[in-house]
Amino acid sequence: MLEVVSFPHQILGNTYVVTDGNEAFIFDMGINYSKIKAYLDKRQITPKAIFLTHGHYDHIIGLSDFDNSIPVYIGNDDLDYLTDPYLNLGQGMFGEPLCLDEVKAQGVGEADAFKLGKSEMKIIETPFHTKGSLCFYFPSEDILISGDTLFRLSIGRSDLPGAAPRMMEKSLAKLTALPDKTIVYPGHGKKSDLGFEKANNPFLI
Repeated sequence: MLEVVSFPHQILGNTYVVTDGNEAFIFDMGINYSKIKAYLDKRQITPKAIFLTHGHYDHIIGLSDFDNSIPVYIGNDDLDYLTDPYLNLGQGMFGEPLCLDEVKAQGVGEADAFKLGKSEMKIIETPFHTKGSLCFYFPSEDILISGDTLFRLSIGRSDLPGAAPRMMEKSLAKLTALPDKTIVYPGHGKKSDLGFEKANNPFLI
């Protein structure tokens, strides 16, 4: 059984560490990578990969102290966000231009497959918050890392640079097709489940 450990931030995005006991996937990096590394080292867990739900500043800033020791994956259409302060909102919304030239990320999409221990992880492309937005789904564990695609009782914005608002309905339909018992770990705020969201989230009803 997988364990999900949350590292929330009041302003920046949530970071999640999903572990099978010995190895871990890390999702988003709203806090310094060194803090995550310290946690993993203490528990003697090997980080296998970092996955980014999208390329906005508040989900990638923690990679600024990253040493490329493990692979980093991001949506194919969000690769430019790592080095473009306009797209990643560093120079606009956050007032701190961010260019992560040193991070050698690889683009991924629904055609790619990953396993953590014995658990398969599927990639769901959910463009609208950004064109390259991704959700990460562990079907055997009913775990969904939703980034800024889906929040508790809300969804992400679709009016920022690089957004694709016309793709919102199709993207959300991919999530509502998942089982109600799926636990949702969003990019901001508290976790939820899809059954609750389908019944109460105005964007899914």
